[in-house]
Amino acid sequence: MKTTRKHLKIEVCGLNDSDLEIALQEIQRIIAAGLTSGFDSNDTGSYSFDVTRRPHIPWAGWFKGRTAIRDLPGDCIEDCSAPEVDASETVDLWVKMLQFEAPPWLLREFLRGTGAYEPSQLCDHQANLRRLLWIWANDCRANGPDNTMYLAR
Repeated sequence: MKTTRKHLKIEVCGLNDSDLEIALQEIQRIIAAGLTSGFDSNDTGSYSFDVTRRPHIPWAGWFKGRTAIRDLPGDCIEDCSAPEVDASETVDLWVKMLQFEAPPWLLREFLRGTGAYEPSQLCDHQANLRRLLWIWANDCRANGPDNTMYLAR
């Protein structure tokens, strides 16, 4: 079952902080009454708001399209890319701690493109997440911590 999340978009304009606070209180009152959109304006300002529902996309906090929108923490890079160390357990721990997620089809496509995996090896999404995190951490160690991950074809 897909989960959905509510999103609230607000635009408030006013002459001073008090105008903004009054508008926010009015928006809060209207939402509490069950309405999902509204607007108003007067001499001192205006507001508009809209509440929508969108499906929750688990990787939205990590990737927009093929590009990562977050950096890996320095401790993660150090732990997951230590030279000559089996980082399997550490990478697994970091995947869980970071709630690391990526689109399954892009993961498989990217990992196939590395030439290191056969398609039959890429059926386990959690294993693919660990592979991607390990690759990304090692790229950051080699190229600097601001290395952006891009899931190329």
